[in-house]
Amino acid sequence: MNTLRLILPDTDDPGQARSVWQTACDEAGFTLEIHAASDPGIQATTRALGLNTYPALLQADQIIAIGTPDLDSARRILAGLTTAPAS
Repeated sequence: MNTLRLILPDTDDPGQARSVWQTACDEAGFTLEIHAASDPGIQATTRALGLNTYPALLQADQIIAIGTPDLDSARRILAGLTTAPAS
């Protein structure tokens, strides 16, 4: 599965987090779905994970990263995922 989900806070401007993760995902060949923490469809997942800090990056309902890294850090995080598409 090459889709990651980014859950953004409802109260802060998520522009930087969205930009960093979108760029890193595009470069690594991942599809990025973006959700607000208040989205009803995502709330069950966040409750099940005990997630209350955002932004949060998820892969297959597992937390991959919390917060907004710089672009190089985001690239390293994604490079460590085992389901990245083959080149």
